[in-house]
Amino acid sequence: MDLAKFTALLQTRSLHFCRADKLGDPFEGSYPLKNIDDFGSGKSSYSSEKWKKFIAISCWYDSNIESDAMWRLYTCNNQGIAIRTSWEKLEELVCPVENLARLEKVKYIDFLKGKASISSPSEIFEYKREAYGHEHEVRVIVDCSPETSGFIKGMPILPVLSKENELEESGKLISMDLSKLIEMVVVSPYSESWFLEIIKDLVSTYGLDKDIVKNSVLKADPIYAKI
Repeated sequence: MDLAKFTALLQTRSLHFCRADKLGDPFEGSYPLKNIDDFGSGKSSYSSEKWKKFIAISCWYDSNIESDAMWRLYTCNNQGIAIRTSWEKLEELVCPVENLARLEKVKYIDFLKGKASISSPSEIFEYKREAYGHEHEVRVIVDCSPETSGFIKGMPILPVLSKENELEESGKLISMDLSKLIEMVVVSPYSESWFLEIIKDLVSTYGLDKDIVKNSVLKADPIYAKI
């Protein structure tokens, strides 16, 4: 994340969940072709495109190895920050607060040839196209959609989706104890040395231990052999 988003996290003491239609991938909430065929005529009031406005998602990179590509893709101006936590902490801090929140590993499939295994509309947000496989993504998904009165061939029977019931475009904030959530704050390997000190002062200002702030393991000088 960038410095502004990290500062907002500290100020609000809340984890931000992006509304699904604002994630930047136009295929979010869309269905693989084989699933469309299975669901038949589509006579229910369900619209998978509209459903995106009732889903909030927090996205995480799941790996024990830092990714140079992820630093370059999701930070800018050489001033990026990553926070490290665990699957267990996310479950403990988010899922009890939001009844319909769940933690899922994203499954990457071919949307033209593959098929998603889904039994409810929000489960489609566990799937992304194979082109995004480098993200190794884990998602906390919060379903704020209207209650269904049943299903027709897998499609939910819904009341008319109302704009006033949609999530705010800015998404959803869920308050939590950041001292429990954050195991480490990692500073971009491309940042200047002074940026590390700025982040240490910032976390200390908001009551967190500045020792949790570390340089990226990718921030190292190359070593060349004599030939």
